[in-house]
Amino acid sequence: MVDNLLNKVDNQQYRAGASVVDRHQSRGTALKGAELREIQTYLELVDDKRSLGNLYRIVTDDGFVRWVCHKEYDEVSYNKEMSKYIKEFEAMGECSIDEDDLEKLLDIIINRSSIRCLNMGSIRVRNFFGITKYTCQEMVAEFNNQSLKVRFSNTYYDGNTLMFTRFLLQNKIHKNLDLSATDFLWHESDLRQCMDSNAVLTDLAVEYSNNIDILNSILSLKTKRLQNLKLTHSLCASPTFSHFCELLKKNEKLLEIDLMDPSGLNDEACINLLLDTLKDHETIKHLSLHIQNIRPADQKETSLMKSLQKHGFISRLCISSSLISREFTEALIYASKEQSTLTYLEFYNCKVKKDDKAEMQSLYDNGSLPHLAFYSEPRWDVLLKETSGLINKGKRSSIFTDNGSSNFVQLVTLLLREDLEQN
Repeated sequence: MVDNLLNKVDNQQYRAGASVVDRHQSRGTALKGAELREIQTYLELVDDKRSLGNLYRIVTDDGFVRWVCHKEYDEVSYNKEMSKYIKEFEAMGECSIDEDDLEKLLDIIINRSSIRCLNMGSIRVRNFFGITKYTCQEMVAEFNNQSLKVRFSNTYYDGNTLMFTRFLLQNKIHKNLDLSATDFLWHESDLRQCMDSNAVLTDLAVEYSNNIDILNSILSLKTKRLQNLKLTHSLCASPTFSHFCELLKKNEKLLEIDLMDPSGLNDEACINLLLDTLKDHETIKHLSLHIQNIRPADQKETSLMKSLQKHGFISRLCISSSLISREFTEALIYASKEQSTLTYLEFYNCKVKKDDKAEMQSLYDNGSLPHLAFYSEPRWDVLLKETSGLINKGKRSSIFTDNGSSNFVQLVTLLLREDLEQN
């Protein structure tokens, strides 16, 4: 746009009233002497405070000078500092650190810094005598509010477990832990030992937990604070699901179960077993569930209607690729309006009658149903769009349209060095 404007006034030196600056700018010659004094006089008149219009001078990588606002100036300066420190740490290669120093470092990173992601590779931890005690081959930890997400390389190393244990021991503020069960296959006892080392955790999210031994470790933890369990891409096999339900019967600590898997439960026997297990459970009062392929008068619909109308432990429900009958709609309305237990309801690629949809919408409008959404697409596609930022998240909304409307940050910031100096 600027180039176009300059082209339009290319011949302005020949126009009447053109200033000295205009004439020299159009010729591409440098200003000097009286011409520079004209600019200085102009600036003194319009910018006597030398604020330069609240703009700041920066030099781009290709050598050009830009004048930018304070916000962009801060961003450019921050990005330059970040790039410099990232390059310094990448150049270090394998790191070696004393165990005591590691403890202090992790305490700062986890509890008292603005670092959002820590990527550890080939970190050798030394004991008091300077001898390597263990090596953490690869571990990535992400920090987001009170959530801590930890992933290894799907290859088990003793050093990774020891580092993970140190992480949990140092954690004082993150109550939610997100793990992948594949990182602990054949070493389930180590997982249980790591988990028991932290007394802060209240929520646990585990993916790919199709292993009975993993489920045994999770549901037999000694910690009494763990109240909420979320499983994704898990319980795919019927024997594993049955074992999971048996473990739930014996568990007296959990308050909430989240099985809002992207693929959704489809097995009729598993659904019936789960609902039957939870109907008289002493502590578990909230279930989040994603179910597929419900049809009028089939066993899935019958079991769900019974749970919604009589037991009231289903608080969040996603329904995919289903045909929603009037009777099922009435059960959903009863659970949200009369019992106030169902607070979250979503439909994906479902056939819902217009009148039934309008009646549920009225519940949303008057606040009886805090979250209601209808999507014409499968849930997996909608989640991908949400991940890409194409759908606004975190808003109380009702969607009737046909369109369902982290990257890792490196370890080092300047704040880390400042925090270390202060401590």
